[in-house]
Amino acid sequence: MKRPVRSSILASVTSLPSVMLSRATRHFHLSINAILVMIGFLFIALDLSGQTITTTAFSGSFCPGETFNVSYTVSGAPFNANNQFKVQRSNASGVFPADNTSNIIGTGPANTIANGTISASIPVPGSNVTVTGYRVRVVSTSPQVLPPANNGTDLTLKARTFDVTYPFVANPKKVYCVGDPIGDVIVSLSPNNCAFNTNNNFVLELSNAAGSFASPTQLDIKATTSGTTLGGSLKIPDVPSGSGYIMRVRSTDPTAPPAAISSAAFEIRSGKLMPMKAPNSIYCQGELLDLTYTFNNADVISSPNTYTIQLSNDGFTTFTTIGRLVSDARNGAIQAVIPYTIGGTGYKIRIKASNGLLGCEYGPYTIPQIRPL
Repeated sequence: MKRPVRSSILASVTSLPSVMLSRATRHFHLSINAILVMIGFLFIALDLSGQTITTTAFSGSFCPGETFNVSYTVSGAPFNANNQFKVQRSNASGVFPADNTSNIIGTGPANTIANGTISASIPVPGSNVTVTGYRVRVVSTSPQVLPPANNGTDLTLKARTFDVTYPFVANPKKVYCVGDPIGDVIVSLSPNNCAFNTNNNFVLELSNAAGSFASPTQLDIKATTSGTTLGGSLKIPDVPSGSGYIMRVRSTDPTAPPAAISSAAFEIRSGKLMPMKAPNSIYCQGELLDLTYTFNNADVISSPNTYTIQLSNDGFTTFTTIGRLVSDARNGAIQAVIPYTIGGTGYKIRIKASNGLLGCEYGPYTIPQIRPL
């Protein structure tokens, strides 16, 4: 009666290892697969596929858009037949993208697997300033290889900037009369600078009387890739009187800042007297000046208005009134007489309106003293 019980227990015991073995086998296979997947990812992450790209070391300074050659060598397992090598640029801090499609500045021939040289060029950056932190490396497409090494030295991307020297300074404030020569506005390229692009023009412009360039007046323009001189004998145009005028020089290619350099503020006077003798001429005591005057149509003349003709040899700190006309018109005839009581050198003549609007200054003149003062 006890034997069957024993057999039943034995049967149960002998069947248990089979179930456990089956489960263990399944866990073993799952573990092996997981390990293989992890190893595959590790090979991809660490680029342990066997291909190596070495970018040849070089250094230099380049202008935006200038082409240069990047050489490289390959080693290890062969690249795939459809592979293509490309030159990749870092950012200005020397950091490269984590892919083989961003910041590509040169592309080699398709279906290439061997050593070679690729023509590349760094494009014009968003800001026209010198950048010194760029580096480059050669990457591949099949398989994707992103080597940690690069050309080994920071590359300098030079700017296209310029300097301007105006024919006047901020203090004392320059005063132009309508029709005066502008003078030489000298444009020079900044040191260690790139030449400007082929289609570049340097343009000399005039603001309005408040210093705004919303609708500038073009004074001069010259097509050049290097330095030039603007203005010269060209004349100040007929614009309203004002003391807030500004000139600027701007480039057209490139136009990225800093592409305009402005002058100090200056004054333009539109009020003119005609005919006036040339500077350093002589006016005699008692001489009659039969003149006409003109102001720009946009000049403000208060009503009622009296024009006066003033004579001075101390910069109009003091002056003698030698003519007078009551009129609100911006042009007309006016007479003046050189007094018998004045004589000497360095005299200038101007017209002035009641509201303080000043006209051009003429002179200096000599007034010979023919009568005792």
